[in-house]
Amino acid sequence: MDRVNEVLINRLKDKGLVPAEITLFIRDVARTFTEDSYTGLRKTNRRLHVLGWDTIDLDDHTMQVIIASFEAEGLFIQQINRPASMKAYIKRICRL
Repeated sequence: MDRVNEVLINRLKDKGLVPAEITLFIRDVARTFTEDSYTGLRKTNRRLHVLGWDTIDLDDHTMQVIIASFEAEGLFIQQINRPASMKAYIKRICRL
């Protein structure tokens, strides 16, 4: 679990995000999944751009790592929109 999260954080840092932005970015990616759990990469990037993430494009590998991170934490697409579940997940991510 921690290894997946470390990989995720490092990938997002490599894309130019700072730690405070990483949690916000992950939250917004999760929001795109709750709107449509079968969303593809292209649609996810469009939604992220609408939310203001113009400077970053999510690649397929990073998107898969985000999904693996959710699943490793016991969060599935149906649970992401539950504030308590997402808040606990973000808190664990921030500790890395």
